[in-house]
Amino acid sequence: MSLKPDALRRLLAPQSLAIVGASPTQAWTRHMVPSLRTLGYRGEIFLVNPQYPEIDGMPCYPSIPTLPLVPDAVIVVVRRDLAIKTVEDCATAGVGGVAVLTGGFADAGPEGRELEEKLVEPARRAGMALIGPNCQGFINTLAPAALWMDEIYEPMKPGGVAVIAHSGSVSTGITNHLIRRGTQTNYTISLGNEAGVTVAELIAAFAEDDGVRVIAAYLETIREPQAFFAACDKAAAADKPVVVLKAGRSPASAAAIAAHTGALAGPDRMVDALLRRHKVTRVQSLGELVETCIAFSGRRLQGPRIGAFCPSGGQIELMIDAAASTGLQFPDFSDVTVEKLCALMPPYRAKVAHNPFDTGGIVLADAAGAMATDPGLDGLMLMLQTNRHPTGVVKPMETMIAAAERLHAAGTKPVVVLSANDDVAPAVAERLAAQGIALVGGIETGLNALENVARYAKPVPGPGPVLALDKTVLGLIAALTEPLAGQEALDLLAGIGLTTVRSIEAATVEAAVMAAKKIGFPVVVKTGAKDVLHKSDSGQVFLNLSTEDDVCRAAGAVKAPILVQTCVTGGIELILGLQSDPGLGTCIAVGLGGVLTELMDKVVLRPVPLRQGEAAEMLAELPLARLLEGYRGSAPVDRASLIDAIERVAALGAATGLQSLDLNPVIATAKGAIAVDALLVPLSS
Repeated sequence: MSLKPDALRRLLAPQSLAIVGASPTQAWTRHMVPSLRTLGYRGEIFLVNPQYPEIDGMPCYPSIPTLPLVPDAVIVVVRRDLAIKTVEDCATAGVGGVAVLTGGFADAGPEGRELEEKLVEPARRAGMALIGPNCQGFINTLAPAALWMDEIYEPMKPGGVAVIAHSGSVSTGITNHLIRRGTQTNYTISLGNEAGVTVAELIAAFAEDDGVRVIAAYLETIREPQAFFAACDKAAAADKPVVVLKAGRSPASAAAIAAHTGALAGPDRMVDALLRRHKVTRVQSLGELVETCIAFSGRRLQGPRIGAFCPSGGQIELMIDAAASTGLQFPDFSDVTVEKLCALMPPYRAKVAHNPFDTGGIVLADAAGAMATDPGLDGLMLMLQTNRHPTGVVKPMETMIAAAERLHAAGTKPVVVLSANDDVAPAVAERLAAQGIALVGGIETGLNALENVARYAKPVPGPGPVLALDKTVLGLIAALTEPLAGQEALDLLAGIGLTTVRSIEAATVEAAVMAAKKIGFPVVVKTGAKDVLHKSDSGQVFLNLSTEDDVCRAAGAVKAPILVQTCVTGGIELILGLQSDPGLGTCIAVGLGGVLTELMDKVVLRPVPLRQGEAAEMLAELPLARLLEGYRGSAPVDRASLIDAIERVAALGAATGLQSLDLNPVIATAKGAIAVDALLVPLSS
C-alpha cells in the first residue's frame, strides 16, 4: 500500500509528537525535548515509557494506545522487539509517521532483515510513513520540528536546501557545514536502512515543496532505480537541482561477466551515466557537495564562460591551473571591455587586460562595471582572499564584497564570489547568501562546484535519431539463449547496418590458405570457435599474415573452425558495446579497444536510447580523443561513420534484451568504422 496523502506531511511537520523510550538518563532521548524547544517547536509533546510516571515535570505514558490523542509523528528509541510492537501500535492508532532510530534490523544480517520486514509491514499496510530503521531521524526548520538523535544546540533558520542521507553522521556533517558557510537547510533527513520512506519519495515531495531550491543526497545505494530517476526528472522539471554524493565507486563493486564491456561498464559507471541523463549532479567529496549546494543556492551561472577579478597574480595562476581540469572557461574579453579596462589602469601598469583580471591599482567598482556588459561572459566571479587572523589586510576583502553586492544588485550578470579557502567568517557568508550571492570556498573545490552549476544550465538535448533496424535480425538476436561470437555474430550485426570485416570460415589449413588468397594478403587468422570468447588472451589471433606459409602456421595453431579475415591496417582501435543491469537498464559504452581495453580501464557511457548529439559527445570525452582527429601524420578518422555505428548499436540496445554486446575492436579509419570481432551475450546466459 502506498503512503496516505498526508502521511509524509504529518511526519515531517507534526502538530503533535511522541518520544517512545523517553528517559532522563538515556543519551539519545534526554535532550530531545530541550532540542525541540531550541528549534522553536510549538506543538504538543508526549513522553512514552512504562518505567516512569513523569520526566522533568512532564507526564509519561506507558504506551501509544494510552496517549490522550493520536500524535502526528512518533520517534522510536527502544530495543528492536519493542520497536516492532510500537510501530504496530502506531499503525493501528492512525499515527501519521514514525522515525525508528533502533538498529539491529537489515544492518545486522539475514535475521535482522526478517525482523525489518515485520517492522515495516504494519506501516506499509496502514499507509503510514516510516523513516529508518537504524537512522538518526529528521529536522525541519521551515515548520520547526525534530525527531532527531543528536542534540540541537542553537536555533536553526529555514533555508533552501533539503539534505537526505543514508548515514546519520554524514547528514549532521553536511547540515553543520552548510550552516557555517551561511547556507541554511529546510530539511535534514537521515534514512538509515531506507526500509520505509525512500529517497525517491522524498525527492518527489521536495520537488513540489516551494521552500526547497536544492536537494542534496548522500547515498550508499540507489533502491528502486526507476522510481528514483523518475523523481529526479520531476525535480529537474521544477528546476530544483539534485546533488548526489554516492559511495561505492571502487572497482570491487563491479560484477565480472563474459564481455569486456561488462567489466568496464560496471554498475557504478552505469549509475554515473544515468545520473547525468536525469540532470543529477554527482560530486566526488563532501566538500564538493557542500560547495555545489552553495553555488546552486545563489543566482546561478548560465554557462561556463566566466569573467574573473582577482587581487593577486599568484592566485590568478592557481585559479587558471585549477580551471584547466574543469569545463570552465576564462575567455578573452571583448575589444570594448579591453579598451575600458586599459583606460582604468595606473601609469605603472602595462596596458594589457587578460581574463582573469588582476585588480591591483584599479578601482574595483569601475573594473567590474567594464566587465559586466561583456557579451562573451556568462557570469562574473570575484576572488576573495580571507584575512581573518593572524595576518592580512581587511579592507581589500571588504572592498571585494561590496563590489560583488553592487554587481549583483545591478543584475546584469550572475555574480559569484570565490574564496581562496573556505575559512570565511560566517557573518560574511550569511550576508552574501541572504542576497542570493553564492560564496564558494577553496580554489579547486569551488571551481568544481561552479562547473557543476554551469553544466546544469546546459539545455537537455532532444531525442536522438530513430533508426529502423531489420526486424528479422532483431528477432534472431532476441532469440539467442547462449553467447554468440565470431563470424555468426558479425553476420548478425552486419544485418543492422554495421560495417564488418570481410571474413571466410575454413574447416582446414588448406581451406584457410585458399580463403587468404581469395581475400588478398595481408590477412588475419583467428579461431572461430564459439567457446573462445577472448581470442587474443587465448593466443588464438595472428595478425598481418602476408604469405601462404604464414597462414599455414597460424591456421595450424588455432582451434577450428578457422576464421580468415582482411587485415585492416592503420586506424584507431575502439571498443563499442552494450551492458545491461536488471535495475539500471542498458547503457552503450565506447572506449579504447584491442588488447589495451582493460589496461586503459576507461569507457564513456550513455543510457539507451541516445539523445541528440550524444554519440559525438561520447567520442569527444574519450581520453585519447585527439587520436581520432589525426596525430603525427595520421589521417583523421571518418567520424560520421563512427557516430553512425554508435547510434546503430544504441538502437540495438534499446530494441533487444541483450546482457552485453562486445565489439572489440572496431577499427576507425579514414574510410569508415569496421567491426572486426564481436561477442553477444543474451540475458538468459
